[in-house]
Parts: sequence; structure tokens; C-alpha cells
Amino acid sequence: HSIFFSMLKNMKIGAGLLILAAFLILPLRSMAQQPELSPGFEKIYEWIAKKDFFTARDLFLADGQALSPMEQQLSAAFIDNAFNRPAESNAHIERLFLEFKAQLPDSVLRELYQIKHQNAVRLYQYGEAAEALNALLNEHPEGLTEKDEDDVRNSLKLWNAVKDVPSQEVLLGGGVEMQMVKDKAGLNNLEVSSGEITELFIFDTGANISTVTLSTAERFGMKMTADTIEVGTITGQSVFARLALCEHLRLGQAVIRNAIFLVLEDEALSFPQVDYHIRGIIGFPVMEALGEIQISREGVFRVPLEETPFPGEQNLAMDKLQPLIRIDGRHYRFDTGADRSLLFRPYFEAFRKEIEEHYTLAEVRYGGAGGVQTFQGYSLPFRASIQGKSIEIEQVDLLVEDIREGWSAMYGNIGQDLIGAFEMMTINFNRMFIRFD
Repeated sequence: HSIFFSMLKNMKIGAGLLILAAFLILPLRSMAQQPELSPGFEKIYEWIAKKDFFTARDLFLADGQALSPMEQQLSAAFIDNAFNRPAESNAHIERLFLEFKAQLPDSVLRELYQIKHQNAVRLYQYGEAAEALNALLNEHPEGLTEKDEDDVRNSLKLWNAVKDVPSQEVLLGGGVEMQMVKDKAGLNNLEVSSGEITELFIFDTGANISTVTLSTAERFGMKMTADTIEVGTITGQSVFARLALCEHLRLGQAVIRNAIFLVLEDEALSFPQVDYHIRGIIGFPVMEALGEIQISREGVFRVPLEETPFPGEQNLAMDKLQPLIRIDGRHYRFDTGADRSLLFRPYFEAFRKEIEEHYTLAEVRYGGAGGVQTFQGYSLPFRASIQGKSIEIEQVDLLVEDIREGWSAMYGNIGQDLIGAFEMMTINFNRMFIRFD
């Protein structure tokens, strides 16, 4: 089965922007060499490196008081970043730089500059994002590989191009309620407009940044940067992209001002083998700014005037600009732009004996920008318990290969097949929860 994710989920996106390298989390031994770091902190950091921010948070809440002041600030900087508290995360980083910078190894300082840069992107402070990357290159370049440095420079080029753009803001004239439209790939689309121009855009939590084709950007009158950046795709090919500013975008009763879009050539978002063409994608930065969104099984999209109650613990976190959900103690990417869920190698390792005994290794097709490729994997049922309800998806593909950077740390990608098992889904980016009813 071909799974049509948005272009952005098939790019190598890292550090909360279009940086082609993975986030610079270094092996635990890099920090363990520092004698002042306690076993308690090393344990928290180990889960952070695995992108299991939920377990890291739980350990910090339980044992954080036993850590040194420096370790407390370090832990909080990572965890606040993961749970979408960018201003608080930056405050911890500033205190670390002020009080403990001389004690921190270069490897940790590089990570902190990357987090500071991620936080700035989430706060729509693109000039500060560029400053953080400049500091990384100028002050701590020694540990960067040639590829890492190229990637950071590519990202720096991106944010420098929009460093003077005003921060994005959302104006809600009231609660939003719209009917979503399924396209031929089974993905939910919302009607968006700018001036007199209206188009259907995919609504996609898995998209790190909103995206349009060149022809759509021109029709919408977006202001495009002259410089291009290089973006890799799942097939190993590279495409060139620009950024564009959409000064006024309407989504029902909501008006988004100064939204940043990635602009790709029309062919990059076309799948001629199935006559499928994407015009645009509404990604995380717009969704997060709405605060809370709801999607019903019938495809009704809402932005409520009052936040929904949620008595449980936070089950939503962020890996850069990618939402993660915790299910049965395991962390998965959460992706409303995927028509079907997909399982990764850590899931295979967790259930390897059972899978190899009951299922046959076969070819799994995975499609996206740059075409469709075939990988080794399995098709099997996926069972989960979510908020007291047992769910089973009859057939989910599992990839036994690590085909994308970052996927090796997560159990899979949750898509619309699981979401559709419920009448209503609520995503709250302020209190960081996903509620299913």
C-alpha cells in the first residue's frame, strides 16, 4: 500500500526547521565523561536522547530535586522544549549560559544552541533563530561534521531570509467550524483563502512547516525570497525550495497573519502514477497557534472558544516541530496527514519474536516526494489501549529498516486509521494533550 504523507514528512527535517541533519543529540557517553554529572541526570538524558520525553519528564518530576542546580536547568531546558514551553526553555538556557557555561562541554553547548534555535522558530522569532545558529557555527564548530556544518549553514540561509518578517499571529473572530474534504489519497483538506483566491490545503500535524506549490504561492500573492535551500527527499534526491510570506490567510473565522510557507516546484508535490497533486499544506506552526483544534469522524473541523477539559497526564510532546503521542507507554509520531499508520523498527524489536513467528517478511511500499520505494517489512494488526478503549487496526505496515533519520527512536507513525476509530479527536497545544472521545 502506498502511503501519501505530505512532502515535509519525506524530507530530512531536523532541529525544528529545514535542517537536513538530525538534531545533535550525542551519545550518553559524551556527557558521561563529565564527572560532575550525576547518575540521576544521565538517566534522564538517556531518555531524552531516545526521544522519549514522557519518561524523561516523569523521572525529572520524581527525582529532579536530587539533581544539582546545573542539572536541573539542563533537564528543564530539554523538557520544556519538548512540551511546547519555548519561552520557559529559553529562560533555562539563558541561566545556564550565565551561571554554568564554563562548566558545560562543547557537545552540550551545541545542543543548547540547537534548542534555543528551535524555541525561537516556535515563537516566530526568525532573527533569533538565525542568531542561535550563528553562535553555534562561530563558537562551537569543532564537533560538527562537514555534513552537519553544511546543514546548519543551509538552515541559517533559510532563517536569514525571513529574519525581518513580523511574527505570525492568529485572530479568532469566534469559534471555527468547517467541513473538511477528503482528497483522492484519503487526506483531510480545509478550504483556505487569501483575498479572492480559495484553495483546498491538506491539514497535517506531521508537516513541520506549511507548504505550497509555486503556482499556488503565485496565485495567493505570497512574497517569495530570492534565495533557495536544498531539501532532501526519501528517495535520496534533492529539491530546491524557497520561503514565502503569506500576509493574510483565512481559515473559516480565523485569520492568520504573516504565515511562513515553504515553496516547492509543482512537480515536487505531484504523484503522476496516481494522478494526485498537492496544492498546499497547513502545517504545525499554524495549528499550534490556534491553541486547540477538534476533528470529528465526519470530518468537521473546529476551533472551540473554550478549552476542553483533560484529567489525564500530558500525552503530547514535540520532537522539534513534530508532534509525538504516548500510547501504552510508547512514543509515536502523530500525523493527521497520513492516511494510514506505519510502524518503525523499535516496534519490531519490542515484539520481534511474536512477529517473526506469526507473520511473513514481505515488501512494503512507501510513497512520498520523489516517488515510491519498496522496503522490507510486515503487514500485521496493531492493538492499543487509548483512554480506556481497546483499539485494533486490522492491517498496519511495519518497516524493519531505518529509512529516515529520527525514526529509529520512535515506535511508529499514527495516522488517520487510528484517529478514525473515535468519534472526536481534540488536540490542545497549550496544555499538550490529545483526547479521543
